[in-house]
Amino acid sequence: MALKGAGVTCKAVPPKRILPSQGKMALLSEQRKQILTEKRVELVESIELDGLWPHLRSHKIVTEEDEARIKFNRTSYEQIGKLLDHLAKRTDRDFEAFCECLEADNQGHIVTEILGEGALSPSNKDVRGQLVRRYSRLRNISTAPEWAPEFALDSAEFYISLHLQKDETASN
Repeated sequence: MALKGAGVTCKAVPPKRILPSQGKMALLSEQRKQILTEKRVELVESIELDGLWPHLRSHKIVTEEDEARIKFNRTSYEQIGKLLDHLAKRTDRDFEAFCECLEADNQGHIVTEILGEGALSPSNKDVRGQLVRRYSRLRNISTAPEWAPEFALDSAEFYISLHLQKDETASN
């Protein structure tokens, strides 16, 4: 539709759709976009979408329309690629929610092993919880001799405490 007035022709431009999570929040950080780009092959090969969709919808990372559009791609590799493209246009909060969705769908290893440090939010108040998840695999390592199991050290708890002390010292 064109409007004419005082010798000027203007074309009506449809308003750009703003997603609820993009209202006043900053878009995904460059660091996290870079992680999604550099780790794309590993992510596409590792993520299982079947049980993930309900989590993504409940966290409002995708809408019903987004899900249908992404599922329109034939292979799971193409679908995961489109999901990663969609995530790259979202916010840091959505990225963190995506990591939570992976963990809720028993795909937490993707967060710790592939996404790594980029998955952790420096503003998140639950640092201890994040460290517990990160170091949980250390609990399976035997640290005491067989003849003296009472001297066993909880490696996960040791590294969590060490990490927290290091952060406290650095911030003081």
